[in-house]
Amino acid sequence: MALLGALTLEDYKKTGKPELGLSSLDPNIADTLQWVQKANYMGASVSDAVVFSIGGKIYRGMGNAGNSRKKDIWEYDPATDKWTEKSDFPGTTNAGKGYFVIGNKACVVNGQSQRIANSNDYYQYMWGYDPATDVWTQKEQYPESGLNLSFSIKDKGYAGYHSNDFHEYNPLTDTWSRRTSAPSGSGRSVTAAADDRYGYALFGGTFYRYDPETDKWSQRADGPEGTIAFVWNGELYVENNNSFSKYDSDDNSWSTAIIVPRDIPLEWGVVCNGKLYVGGGLEMWEYTF
Repeated sequence: MALLGALTLEDYKKTGKPELGLSSLDPNIADTLQWVQKANYMGASVSDAVVFSIGGKIYRGMGNAGNSRKKDIWEYDPATDKWTEKSDFPGTTNAGKGYFVIGNKACVVNGQSQRIANSNDYYQYMWGYDPATDVWTQKEQYPESGLNLSFSIKDKGYAGYHSNDFHEYNPLTDTWSRRTSAPSGSGRSVTAAADDRYGYALFGGTFYRYDPETDKWSQRADGPEGTIAFVWNGELYVENNNSFSKYDSDDNSWSTAIIVPRDIPLEWGVVCNGKLYVGGGLEMWEYTF
């Protein structure tokens, strides 16, 4: 049953009493009624998972389950509310990976400089995944050590590490090219997303916008320090303590746009078929804009 804090939505519909701290005119209530719990994830409960959407379906997998690093990938079909296991990731998994979607294919990239045990090789790699064929193909590896920033803009992928390195990937030539690094200092968490014009990166709340046409970063108004970011209908949303804040590019400001009931976990998020999906552990919830 969906929850709003300690009060269930069913109880609220029956009462709506002001003494419960809720008003029938409260816009937050209408917002919470737009959340619906969906089928639990069928893989293991993991952190640092890969989550992306292609062709009206959601793909989730890999990640860390305690000391175990997973390779499984699962496909979620919103039309049937079911998860289906797909081909395992064929590379060596570890923390610190990034991913982006170009067209109808996904790329999982890693620049980790950690040496693989009993080997002279490192965890640097990139693999492309085609959902139509359920096939993984090895691509040109990311050229730097370390990666915590990734997104795609139109037909190019981008990946970087703090302020040290930033590169553009061209899938037609399977090559990486160095671009202007983000100006934020190192040692800070990064939350990133992109639309068809710009890339967005929040370094611990310090917000920069990247323009691939000019290869320049510009600082914008400081934003939330959340770990989930997405673009919907041309606008950037970032998770912010049981809510999502929306960025207004016209006046360079942030405002609360989506309320999330406190019982809904917010470890990952992705937009699919015009709806927002978030989750944590094995849970997944759907939000209708």
